[in-house]
Amino acid sequence: MQRAAVAIALVLSALPHVSCGGSTPPASTPAPTTPAPTDPSVPNLAGTWTGTIESPEFAARPISAQFVQSVDCVDGAWKTTETGWSGAFSGFALANNTFGGFVSFEGSLAGSGLCPTATRVTGSASTSAIKWTTVSDGNCDGGKSQTVTFVLRKPS
Repeated sequence: MQRAAVAIALVLSALPHVSCGGSTPPASTPAPTTPAPTDPSVPNLAGTWTGTIESPEFAARPISAQFVQSVDCVDGAWKTTETGWSGAFSGFALANNTFGGFVSFEGSLAGSGLCPTATRVTGSASTSAIKWTTVSDGNCDGGKSQTVTFVLRKPS
């Protein structure tokens, strides 16, 4: 039983660092040039984005995000510009401007109701606008079950 618990803990601790492309860059690192999607219906999300993280449980906070993309595989990092919140994204840009993957929450999350974990994220994604939503189960000390939305725009 203890061996299984240790194995599960190791898998869960590695989850925020898992990526479909191999590694996730920090949000402050410039994105390298990546191959454009071969299918024109798959949005190219590579580059720098700005926007907000929003929830009914806390005031909207400005964030920045950095993505790299290889074909439909998208990896990236996000961070708040005013507080110590950060995390990573990993998933797939899909045809018809949709996205499915995972987001992690890390940093000084106290008072937000967010838990340091990785959760499933889905939503819309075009070459200029992203709106991704996840549901946090609040299963941590001070956590609250809540819907969290990332709204991002690519600066022109």
